[in-house]
Amino acid sequence: MDFQVMLVNAVNYYRQFEQQNQLQYLPETRFKNAFVELDVSFAELAKMIGWYIPKADRKSFSSVELLAQYARVLRSFLLVANLRNWNRNVLVDADELDKLSRQFTKTDFSKLYLATKNMLFAAYFKHSQTDFNHAWKLFLKLGLADLHFSADDINAEFNRQINLNPIDPK
Repeated sequence: MDFQVMLVNAVNYYRQFEQQNQLQYLPETRFKNAFVELDVSFAELAKMIGWYIPKADRKSFSSVELLAQYARVLRSFLLVANLRNWNRNVLVDADELDKLSRQFTKTDFSKLYLATKNMLFAAYFKHSQTDFNHAWKLFLKLGLADLHFSADDINAEFNRQINLNPIDPK
């Protein structure tokens, strides 16, 4: 995955959406909205994975549906990074991606989710780049190691969403 290219494409995607819908936000409002989108889309991914729901009550989602939601969260992460000038935090090379994909996968998903949310809130309220970076790495690990998505599949789904849904920020 070329995160530099993905970052540019994600930002352009959201700019196009704002232009097509004639939206004009103050920078702080744009950041708050992007952060809420990240929070809600990440929560939706957690709901779809459903590890906290008793198996009998759990709705089943295909890996294609999970990958699509994962790519939405990824897109939001990239936008938030750009709006706070934290771009360097999301630039992960192939070696680091490989290392993340090989990490231990017997994850306590509730703990991972809550830790990631805690770090995201610290990034927002305390303006902590370090917490954002840790949340980003946990999110990448979730996709690569825990959900077993390949970097190529994530990249392809991300590009499909950017190209096929240029005005749907979902």
